[in-house]
Amino acid sequence: MGVIATITRRESHGKTDKKTRKDQILTALKAGPMTARCVMQVLGYSDLNSVRPRLTELVQEGAVEEVGMLWDEVSKRNVAVYALKED
Repeated sequence: MGVIATITRRESHGKTDKKTRKDQILTALKAGPMTARCVMQVLGYSDLNSVRPRLTELVQEGAVEEVGMLWDEVSKRNVAVYALKED
């Protein structure tokens, strides 16, 4: 990756309110299990990168779990289905 891309990526990363984004995702998942694309659409984002990194972090933190797979017509691939982790 070039120097400029590294700089702009760091700037963007620093401007992202990760806590708020995670809270939004957790609220969306209260409606039930869904894919990252579905979470993105529910929250009104247009880029999967708005939710995927935070979903990964939420899985690693144990708040969310992968509960299945679904075929995604847009990407033509199987994708993970996420849900709130039950205690």
